[in-house]
Amino acid sequence: MTSPQRAPRVCRICRIKKKACGKELPTCSYCFKRGFDCVYETESDTPPMSENVAEAFKPWSLTLFPMSISTATLDRTMAYHMHYLYKVVGQSPLQSGQRFLDNFQRWLPIIAPRRLHEHIELSEQGLPGADVSILLLSICLVTLRSGGDLDDPFLHSSAVHVTVKTLYAQVQAITHASIALVQAGVVLSAYEYASGQIDSAYISIAACIRMAQVVDVDTAYEKLGATQEETRLQATSEWNLWWSIIVLERFILLEHSNTGRRNPIAVCPDSDVPLPSDTESNGEYIPTYCTMSSSTIQSSSNLSSFGRQAQAIYLLDRCLHEIHQSKQGESELQLLKLQELDKDLQERLSIFMTQTPHEPGLRCGTIATKSLEFLEKLECLYFTDRDDASSTQPTLSLDTINAFEQRKYIALSYTWQPSPEEIDIPHGGYLVQDIQSWQWEPSSVRNTVFSRIRRYMDHVKCRHLWIDKHCIIQEDGEEKEIGMQAMDRVYSLSQHPAALLSLTISTSNQLQLLTDILSGKFVAKRGTSYVLSSTKRALDALQLLHYITSDTWFSRGWTYQENYRANMKMTLLISHSAALNLDKVARHFGDLDGELLISSAGLYEQATKLCLAYSDHKPPPPCLNTVLSRAKRYTILLADDEDSAPVSMSPSIIEDIASRTLEREWDRVAIIANCCQYANRLNSALLQSDKHSLSLTILTLVLMNGEILSNHPGDKLDSKKMTITEFLHEHFFYGLESPWKKAKLTFNKSCRFANVVLTEDGIQTEGYLWRLDDEIITTQFQNCRQPRGRKRHWQFTKRPLEWLAEDLAPHYRLLSQRLYEILDLEVPSSAAEEWLLSMVDAVEEAIEQGKLLCTATLLGSGTLGVAVFVQPEESDNEDSGSGSEMSLDRDQDCYVFTSFQRAQTDRGGFDLNDLNKHVSLEVDYDHGKGLAQVPRAGVLPSQSATSSLGSETATHVTATTEARYSVSTDASSTEVEISITVETTTATSSIETTTTALIGTATTAVVETTTTEPVISTTTATAVADSTATTAEASTTTQVSEAVQSIYLFGVGSYDPAVELVRGAGYTKLSDTSTPGTSYLDFTSDVGSNLLFILDPGSGKLKIGNGAQAGKTAMCSAVNDIRLVVVMDEAEGLDNGLSPLDCEIVLDGLYQLKCKFSDLDGYADFWTCGTHLMLVKPGVDATTMCSRATTSYRLPQIRILGPI
Repeated sequence: MTSPQRAPRVCRICRIKKKACGKELPTCSYCFKRGFDCVYETESDTPPMSENVAEAFKPWSLTLFPMSISTATLDRTMAYHMHYLYKVVGQSPLQSGQRFLDNFQRWLPIIAPRRLHEHIELSEQGLPGADVSILLLSICLVTLRSGGDLDDPFLHSSAVHVTVKTLYAQVQAITHASIALVQAGVVLSAYEYASGQIDSAYISIAACIRMAQVVDVDTAYEKLGATQEETRLQATSEWNLWWSIIVLERFILLEHSNTGRRNPIAVCPDSDVPLPSDTESNGEYIPTYCTMSSSTIQSSSNLSSFGRQAQAIYLLDRCLHEIHQSKQGESELQLLKLQELDKDLQERLSIFMTQTPHEPGLRCGTIATKSLEFLEKLECLYFTDRDDASSTQPTLSLDTINAFEQRKYIALSYTWQPSPEEIDIPHGGYLVQDIQSWQWEPSSVRNTVFSRIRRYMDHVKCRHLWIDKHCIIQEDGEEKEIGMQAMDRVYSLSQHPAALLSLTISTSNQLQLLTDILSGKFVAKRGTSYVLSSTKRALDALQLLHYITSDTWFSRGWTYQENYRANMKMTLLISHSAALNLDKVARHFGDLDGELLISSAGLYEQATKLCLAYSDHKPPPPCLNTVLSRAKRYTILLADDEDSAPVSMSPSIIEDIASRTLEREWDRVAIIANCCQYANRLNSALLQSDKHSLSLTILTLVLMNGEILSNHPGDKLDSKKMTITEFLHEHFFYGLESPWKKAKLTFNKSCRFANVVLTEDGIQTEGYLWRLDDEIITTQFQNCRQPRGRKRHWQFTKRPLEWLAEDLAPHYRLLSQRLYEILDLEVPSSAAEEWLLSMVDAVEEAIEQGKLLCTATLLGSGTLGVAVFVQPEESDNEDSGSGSEMSLDRDQDCYVFTSFQRAQTDRGGFDLNDLNKHVSLEVDYDHGKGLAQVPRAGVLPSQSATSSLGSETATHVTATTEARYSVSTDASSTEVEISITVETTTATSSIETTTTALIGTATTAVVETTTTEPVISTTTATAVADSTATTAEASTTTQVSEAVQSIYLFGVGSYDPAVELVRGAGYTKLSDTSTPGTSYLDFTSDVGSNLLFILDPGSGKLKIGNGAQAGKTAMCSAVNDIRLVVVMDEAEGLDNGLSPLDCEIVLDGLYQLKCKFSDLDGYADFWTCGTHLMLVKPGVDATTMCSRATTSYRLPQIRILGPI
């Protein structure tokens, strides 16, 4: 057997990416797997680029090349032209590329964003191909800002256009056609069309079409079902490119001045060929396919704006064709065809108008879109002195801010109706500018509300105040409804949400008791239970909590939402007598005279612990249940004996909202949707006017948002006499098993079915149905069972997943190959990859522990799908019919249902109050219906969560169950049948759920959807597979009100060689400086580091939480563009001109640390200099500005681990 031929040196891609190149000819294995162009250079091909050489190639002269020119010379020359042009216009390829993706790409998605970033990386680190240089030049052309980039009148955009097109023609004449050249041709043609050069655009697009046909872009759909993921993704990008050409050609033809109709050169594909998948809005690059066939009209709800453009072009072609034919053929026959076309158009339009828009703002608006606009133009108040000297009243005026960018505002929570203590307090003492008339009028808000909050605003140095009474239009109508739907986001986005309580702490005894409560002095934890550590004054403490929670604020529904969504940032303001100013402890109460500033999360946590500790006392104190019902902490209350928190928070949230007082009962629907983060909404006003049941409305809201209910036929519960809250408590699935060490309820909250729709047959969802096959005994992997540090850092030569891949190779080649691809995944670039890596952690941990694994086969027709599941350990629960284990009894097949869907986002990446949804559960499967129909799957009555790793494309199957529930409604007990069904469609990945299911019409009259993708669902099963320690949450503000007492920091995505061993992920540690008592903050591959931090959400200060440096503050200079972070005594740092870091936790898919650079510049970029953390002004390249090392490295993210 001969060995493969090998090149003498590494290829260009591996050299730039610093990969170990196999040097195989003609393509190395690394490039082959990823579909890269593998180029081996000779010594003469790679001279170093210099500024002087670049100057020699002025792009404004028409360079004549020799008749004979090498590819390397052409590549090098075009790279010089490209770099010179970018230098002249004063922007970088990265900046231009991002501007391109934000604008042009949203119209015509001609390139996968990931591939564009790879092109830019090649251009910055080495010599790209000539075709890639031309593509980047054309992108530079279409992203020039008029009047901003080109100050020289001789360098007008028209001159740039001529130069780029000339260089494009030269490359086209010398080299073969390529995808990059086709993309460049589309960009040039689009530029000419947009600038009014229609004839030039007509010529350019024609040449571009012929070139695209040469490289088979027009047949790329044939590879959409390829086994290799990279091939499939490349095919998706090329298919989008071809549709971009079709769309652009139609635009040009419509405006071409020539008389008569010209047939397009780029012909629309047949109706059964997939429409394009918009990679811009599908961040995981997992294609979502739909065709123009009439049978898929209902299932096209997940199409993006570009997919809709393709539909419109297809229909436009039909219209023009039929109209043209009607002038030539038999009039009666053509009339029938036109009538058929009209019927098709009307049907598609009616379906389109009832489907959820994918990109709000580009199509018809929804509550979600308008709520985003409400937040982007948030009306706030600020205190001001009016010019009218005759007025002596304090005045508040309106100001508009963008809540997503300017979060330093007070979001005030208070009760509209005065408490008994405030009944005699007057109002009207403050003049407030009206949000509709813009005139100043006396406010109906109590005077003390404004006086107290003004002192707090001055205390935290915050200018803007948001108060619902004056910042939302109060007249019934759409604008009020939009404000109500967005209110929860107002509080979650605010840096300083504050609640005004009306009670007063009057005595030093009360103050001391409250101090002891917040310090946790009355409660100790023994094993898994809370007990009283001191009974001497515990009852007094409980009675004080009863006094506090008896405040009206704790009994209202809207204030519950405001507190819950404000999360750990909510501050409670409690008045106290002046005599107590010197006695209060600043750590618990702040230092504002006359007010106790108490963390709501801290108070709720200690109140819950004290109530649980008292719960075993007989008889329990009479106020125990009242305190617990009004100030409960879900993370503590819902945890079981092993702290696993096996149930979702949703039924408890709904119960608490149902117990609160509301002026309008139907407001509960909006509050539940906001607090549970339900993206699919119900129009409560319409339902109420039609006299529907509020209880059934809440049940519908729960089901249509994918909550998992235990509805196995074996469940025997009489629900006829249950209230809705009792019903949900009984039927919500109990047995969720979170793999996260912390934030288990956050994980559970995302355990929901994706793409839910209510149909006449029941609830429909999408996902994958697997049959478990062969067991894998992992005890043979002896080398893997060694102690290790944190996850994903291994102390041996082979990772457990690599052993598994080797073991599976003989019998499961495709699965083994997929596991090797996963091993090569360095940093997750999407929610799907983050989820995938969390599965890796779970499977590798199971291998370490010697747990049993099993392979699984995806049911359904199409490409074979295979996966690996972790078999849960046996349960001791003998009462459960099947037990909680996933038994591989060969007398009966076992089935698992899985799905994953990332949270929906809108323009700019802002979330739509949605969550990442994930499910992995064992189900019963009814063989009575084949997969060609709608199979039925029942949720097993006990927990059956699994961890899984799937391979390549697979048939997409939805799981369903049948169950009968009866729920007590408002008027009478009504029996409701709910059966859960499934639909079989085609999808492309067992990691990411895609959406092509039917949209039900039964609920369209009352359902107002606020998600950006279709509404479709199920209720069958248990929750989920595992996640990584670096993963926290899945949507911008989903967590319960918990104060961050301690956090770990974890850097991700760095190319610093110091963290190369852990794939660019860095742990934190302190290193000595030359100044005693002062340390650097480093990111290191040392997994033994357990450095803890304390983040003060009020001040943004970051302090060390453990070790010898505990209590010291992270600080840096307040000047210069690059600021080295040091840890030292805060007072000493201030004396030396340093400032504490101003940081906060931001939820952008995951919890991340963000630190402010300045009020003007926003958040700083993180870099490392010799492993030391630096804050860098946004946009500044600090690569060569490190005085302690030859190179600085960008740190893309600092993630938060720990008790968030």
